[in-house]
Amino acid sequence: MISFNLIGNCVSRDMITPLIERGVQVLQYSGFVSPVSMFSEKGDCHIELDDMKDYAGTNFYKRSLCFDINKYSFNYIIAKKSDYLLVDILAARLDMLRKGNHFVTITYPVVINRDRLNKDCGFDKYERIRPFDIDDDEWNRCVDRLSELILNNYAPSQIILHKYYNAEKYVDGSKICFFEPKAREEYVRQNELIKKLDVRLESNLKGCHVIESPEFVLADKSNVRGLHPLHYFNDYYQYGSEALDIIMKKLPDNEERIKLEDLRQQYQEKFKIINNFLDANTQLKSTKNKLFYTTNALNFTKDLANDLITEGKFTKWLQSCAEDKKRVVILKNHDIAGQIICKALKKYGVEVLLESKCYNFSQLSADEIELCRKADIIISADVHSSEPIEYKNLKAVRIADLIKIREIAGL
Repeated sequence: MISFNLIGNCVSRDMITPLIERGVQVLQYSGFVSPVSMFSEKGDCHIELDDMKDYAGTNFYKRSLCFDINKYSFNYIIAKKSDYLLVDILAARLDMLRKGNHFVTITYPVVINRDRLNKDCGFDKYERIRPFDIDDDEWNRCVDRLSELILNNYAPSQIILHKYYNAEKYVDGSKICFFEPKAREEYVRQNELIKKLDVRLESNLKGCHVIESPEFVLADKSNVRGLHPLHYFNDYYQYGSEALDIIMKKLPDNEERIKLEDLRQQYQEKFKIINNFLDANTQLKSTKNKLFYTTNALNFTKDLANDLITEGKFTKWLQSCAEDKKRVVILKNHDIAGQIICKALKKYGVEVLLESKCYNFSQLSADEIELCRKADIIISADVHSSEPIEYKNLKAVRIADLIKIREIAGL
């Protein structure tokens, strides 16, 4: 039965999951610890895992945090001997807390337990450090120390380096989306750091196996762990599992490299096709939406022009509103259609109680709702709306129905 120990993040762990059904074991797993934190000095605080039993989060999260605080992460990994060590260095992208020479990686369990950690470990006295605040010499020292300890316990033939990075785009159903620009800038900056550290780590672990991420990898909004630039679509984990399968066959070095590169190219082409398909699908939807909105706007303009020229029902309705001293509320007044109706009502001297940018009643304040109740007519100036807008005995008339030359019930 083949066994693995793992230093790394959930992407590496999830690559092994499909192999577990075939008898592969994960003996020890230490995750989410920056190398800077891993090799920093012990602090004033020492916390036992039993002390964290009422902390929020899973047992794995609590254990990883406990080991990080106590500087026990690597000792835990080598406590049981495994056939392979799978390692990635993605935790280097994370911010840290520092007091003196004691660092702790800011992970999810730190965030959700911050009040308790302030009380139990004095974390409120720590300062926040960004990975980009660490100079190259210190990063090199930490990566070299990690490499040394790995090689003291595993031969290169037992070490698997997994190189992967933040995705800048994600899948949302059948469309492809970019993360927000500010977030993307951060992800790119993190990727640059990780790539630099990967180069040094791979050089130090000369002769190790390397699983390198294909290009065109996408995150997936439907990933069970939620939307995140490292929560990929499922095909990536299948790629990783197949790469591990090749490594476990213990092929000659050159043959293994060829097979791993062939596999990477196959999946890269597959991911490229998926990207192109989703891009095309997204653009098609965008074009359809633009066509939909353009058509509605054109129809509105045509109906309005026809009515004004022939003095149709809309013109007569404006005249009757003025004669009957009707009071009007207009929703979505900032669009062209809204501006037209506002000017038309004012031209005929019709009292407008409220002009709102809101699309529907639920977005209005209590005072604005009260004005709606005082109004004789509420108009939705959204020419794209296809459903009547109703809310607690209030109902807005669609502007498209006002413009069209036909009878409007109640008007």
